[in-house]
Amino acid sequence: GKVILKMYMIDSTSAANNYTPDEIVVEASNDGTTWTELQSHTTPSENVGYNKNKKTTIGFRDMSTNNTAYSHYRVRIPTGGHYNNITNFKLFTTLPE
Repeated sequence: GKVILKMYMIDSTSAANNYTPDEIVVEASNDGTTWTELQSHTTPSENVGYNKNKKTTIGFRDMSTNNTAYSHYRVRIPTGGHYNNITNFKLFTTLPE
């Protein structure tokens, strides 16, 4: 069913190299084909760098004013090279419709 995203948290953990994305875009869809951008932001500069084996929260956003329900959510990384490490993408939503 569809849920309304009210908050999200994204974590990254780098291993041998820094694969923390520079920019994050959170998108939603009701058909898995057409995507709507809900929010985009750059990773805070204190979290970009060499963080070997350290989990870092790179996105924690309040979406409490959002009132549109979707059935699909994703994180898109538009910049930052070929390798990016997302450890967790936690969605805080309403109950399914």
